[in-house]
Amino acid sequence: MSTAKQKGKFKPSRKVIISTATVVGVLLVAFAVGMVISWLQHGNNGNNANVTGLPTTPLPNSIVAAQSLAAQGKYDQAQQSITNSIAATTDKSEKYDLYLEQGVTYENQQNYTAAIDAYTHANTVKPTVGAYEAIGRVAEMLGNKQLAIDSYSKELLLLTKTDERTTSLKQTLETKIQELKG
Repeated sequence: MSTAKQKGKFKPSRKVIISTATVVGVLLVAFAVGMVISWLQHGNNGNNANVTGLPTTPLPNSIVAAQSLAAQGKYDQAQQSITNSIAATTDKSEKYDLYLEQGVTYENQQNYTAAIDAYTHANTVKPTVGAYEAIGRVAEMLGNKQLAIDSYSKELLLLTKTDERTTSLKQTLETKIQELKG
């Protein structure tokens, strides 16, 4: 760094100030790019479906490929990729994850009936709180109160009594069921 001595004090030269501004600008651009990448990887949490129970560990390539296609708006290709992967795998855990991903993709396409079918298939492979929650949520969007009530009731049965989070979740589900019953 070059500095100029004026009246006994060191003062940065104009060249240093411009360089600092450039560095700050580059950091801001890098931060913005990182946020966009994160948004693309994890969804915008506003308009896209979000299902609890999706794997948090590295995803199988079949799911990554489908998510990539869906992120590009190529939903039909994403669904075909998922369908092919479901047929090709014998691993129950991967099949479950694929059905959940299929449901999320259908939800994002606003094909809610197909989303419920996919989530139901996921529950056939492995009944989970996340899949029942997704069925209930989508059933509510379709106005199918009875399916929503049935799904939330099954979700309640799966919740453990020892998890602190389940107390408030149970209360929320019980309230939702009562509201749906009218």
